[in-house]
This record gives sequence, C-alpha cells and structure tokens, in this order.
Amino acid sequence: MRVWLISADMGYGHQRAAYSLKKIANNKIIATGTDEFSSPKVKGMWSRLQNSYEFVSRNKKMPFLGKNLYRLMNYLQSIPAFYPKKDRSKPNIPVRILEKYIKDGLYDNLKELIKSEKLPILTTFYASAIALESFGFENIYCIVTDADINRVWVPKDAGNSKIKYFVPSQIAFERIKQYGISEKNIVVSGFPIDLAEINAFSKSSVEERLIKRLIKLDPAGNFRKFHSGSVEKILRKSLDNFNVDEPISITFAVGGAGAQKELAKKILSGISDDLTSKKFKINLIAGVRKEVKTYFEEITKNLNPESLSILFSETKEEYFQEFNKIIGQTDILWTKPSELIFYTSLGLPIIISPTIGAQEVENRRWLRDEICSGIIQKKPKFASQWLNDLLHSGRLAEAAWLGYLKAKRNGVENIINYLGKV
Repeated sequence: MRVWLISADMGYGHQRAAYSLKKIANNKIIATGTDEFSSPKVKGMWSRLQNSYEFVSRNKKMPFLGKNLYRLMNYLQSIPAFYPKKDRSKPNIPVRILEKYIKDGLYDNLKELIKSEKLPILTTFYASAIALESFGFENIYCIVTDADINRVWVPKDAGNSKIKYFVPSQIAFERIKQYGISEKNIVVSGFPIDLAEINAFSKSSVEERLIKRLIKLDPAGNFRKFHSGSVEKILRKSLDNFNVDEPISITFAVGGAGAQKELAKKILSGISDDLTSKKFKINLIAGVRKEVKTYFEEITKNLNPESLSILFSETKEEYFQEFNKIIGQTDILWTKPSELIFYTSLGLPIIISPTIGAQEVENRRWLRDEICSGIIQKKPKFASQWLNDLLHSGRLAEAAWLGYLKAKRNGVENIINYLGKV
C-alpha cells in the first residue's frame, strides 16, 4: 500500500503521527510548507505561521505582550463545552482565516505534487485535507492528533465533506459529529504509535514491559491488593512471580517549541537525592532544539551520568526514532498534555505539567477524567516527596494499568487495515 502521507511542521504532534505510518508513505513524508516541494513564497508564509506559534508558546508568561498574545491564540484555538450536545457546524474565525490562506496559495505547491499520481491522501494536519478537498481531490483521510478539537479541523461546508477522519478518542468522534461531519466518515482508530519499532528496540512486548513496570511502581504492594486478580486474568501473568531491582525511569519531555525547559531544573532539584541513591533515573528530552540541549547539559553537569540521559537529535525523524527507544524503557512520562498523552496506552502513567493552548486543556481533561491515567504535577521542588507517596499508595501503578486498559494503542494497525479495505 502507498499513500500520499502529509504532515505539517507545527510542533511535534502532526509529524510524530506521520512518522509512525512512514512505511506506507509514497517515497517520503511530505512536510507541507517546509520541504523541497514548496516555493519560497509558501515557505515564507509557513515560516511566519510557525514562528508566531512557537514565540507565543515559549513566552506565554512574558508581561503584557506574551500574556495577551497567548490569550489571543487561546481564543482562536478554543474548544466549546461538550455539553449540551448540539449542532456546532457554524464556521468560526479560524475556519475563515484558513480559507483565506488557501486562497492566497498556501497549498498550491501541494496541489501540483498530488496531481502527479493518483493515490489515497493521508494527512495528519487538518488544513491540507481541507485544502485538497477544495481543489477537487477525493479519497482524503485526516488523522486527528488531540483528544478534542476546534471547529477548524473540518471544512466550512462540513455536511457535504467526504473527508474521512481517524480519531484517537470517543470525545473527538462525537465532537466531529457536532461540527457536521457524517458519522460514517469518522473512525475511532486511536493515535498512531509505532508499536513495532518500540517493541523492536526494547526487545519486549507492551505487556512484558507493563508487568515489570507495575512491580516497580508498587513497592508497598497496595496496587496488588486490589488489582492482582484482574492483572493476572488479562495479562495471564502473576505479579507475585516477578522481582525487579532497577531504578524507576522518569522521562521528561518538552514540546516542539522548547517551552517549559526550565521545569527540568526544578524537577532535578526535587528528586536529586533519589537520583543519587539510584532509586530514580531521568531522561531529559530536548528533541531537535539545540538551545534546550545546551540548557539541559548545563543544569546536569554535576549529576552522575548513570542517573540521566539527554535526548537531542538533528532531525525530527531521528528524534522520533530515539524517542521510541527511550519510551520503551520508561516507567513514568512527565510532560505537558500534548500528543504524548496517548502513550499512556502503553501502560505509562503521565505526570501532567501545565498546559499551553486550549487543545491541551482538553487533552488533560481526557487523560484525567476519561482515562484516569494522568496525575497533575505538584510543586516540582517537592517531587521526591509526592512521587514517593504516589509510589507507596500504588496510584502510579494504577494509572499505568488504567492507561493500558482504556486508551487505544493500535492506531497504526487500525488505520492501515481500514485503508486496505477501501
């Protein structure tokens, strides 16, 4: 199977989803606006959009300018309350803004490329799906990368759209229906995570890693008191037959704009004694941001190298691959509620750092209220105290178990199987 696989260079979420489906891409993943197919005019337009987004993300606490720009961005990205359930198909301001960008030629180069060969179109960014349908293309599929979404994800005339949406959550399914898309054009697939690559790197299955993680995250046995029976029934293994004597691996990941890198310093201060005693190990994820890598190196120069690792890559493709290596060895994922919340499906508890943008507020709500596998961070400088309390109570093990049970993890398989039947 081959498809036109299209992404967008806007943070990590859209490209991470596309990377997981790279094996079905026609030659390569197309990053609209930044790849070799885009004209200087289009690259300039896209660069201004991307730089504006990253500036606001990094500087939301800046007095007056930063705070007001963040309020504006949040307003444009706002997601209406889910209840009462009603028709929300009326286009909003972002829909009209996108319509203008399409008319100004933001996707003209993409249109010419797609015309060269008739293949299914699979995109992880709403704008390219909407633009290509407006140009008359058919057989278009769009992967939703958040648990709940703004009206801008669907076309102005949603009721007549033939775009098919792969969504990661039931809330996203219902939301797109509210926006006017026919139910027959929405599939609850789960977020695409490259399980094959993660399993290959770790040389173990999701379930094998989960058993080991549940032991590590339940040192007092309080989780086992209530859940050992269900674990044994579902995983067909008894937690009593395992003994794991390894550090608990915490992975702290910043977003694509490099926001919240300063939080790492507070976390390190809060768990310094546990790092020294080798109770914890920490992985700091800088992604492709050199300034974040430099910052992480500066704040960790006096730490034992055995207790930490820093992930930095020159390209996003290399970063996604290296991230898949680390996530297979992770016991606790600490991050803002971006697309990384869906990695809870691997049986990972999520410590949730502050949100950036309306979609992350909804991601946090989904993770806490629907899946119950996310825990809001307390003050990082006291992290040792509250993390150890969560370990003793078994709450982290419970969060890991609920993430495994409640979140879909076979997004790649589900999407490819669906496309194969078309």
